[in-house]
Amino acid sequence: DDLSSKLLRYKYDGSFVDEYFSIDLMRDFACIDGKFICILDAYLKELRSGVWTTDSNGQYVKTLRPKNPDNIFEAIYPHYYNLHADGISYYDRYDNRLYFVTPDSAYLKYTLNLDMALPKRVKKDGDGIDLQGFFMLATCYDFANYLLLYYSSTERFYQVLFNKSDSTYKVT
Repeated sequence: DDLSSKLLRYKYDGSFVDEYFSIDLMRDFACIDGKFICILDAYLKELRSGVWTTDSNGQYVKTLRPKNPDNIFEAIYPHYYNLHADGISYYDRYDNRLYFVTPDSAYLKYTLNLDMALPKRVKKDGDGIDLQGFFMLATCYDFANYLLLYYSSTERFYQVLFNKSDSTYKVT
C-alpha cells in the first residue's frame, strides 16, 4: 500500500494477517524464506530502485540489482518475475537480461538480443511522451527449456519463445 507505506498480508480467503512498514515505494515483491525481494523497475532519483531485499519486518537489508540511471522511464506493467521455491527469475526489460534472484544474491542467467522498441530518449525521460506504437514487455515466464515473453503496444501484441538450449527465438 504505497499511501500508507505498508506491505499488507492476507490469507487466500481474504482475511487480514499482518502488516509490515516499508519506507520504500515498490512495484512488485516476492516473499522468500520470510524475506522480501522488492522491485522498482526504473531509476527514480529520490527513491530506492532496482531489486533489493528487506528482512521479515520490511526493513531494508541490501541492494541486489541497482537500476541504471539511464533508465528513468517507469513502465506500468507489473509482472517482472517468476516465483520459484528459493528465489525469483527477474527479467530486466531495459537491459534485456534475465537474473535469478534470492534474498542474498542475484546472478545473470541470460542476456537476450531482443529490442523492445522503446527508444533511449523515452527511457531517459518518459514524462509527456506519447507511447503509442512503442512496445513494452508485459510479462516474462521462465520455464525449464524456454523463456516466454509478451510484448505489447497500443497497436500490436507479440509473443516471443526463446529456446534456452540454442539461444534461438520465434516471434508470433
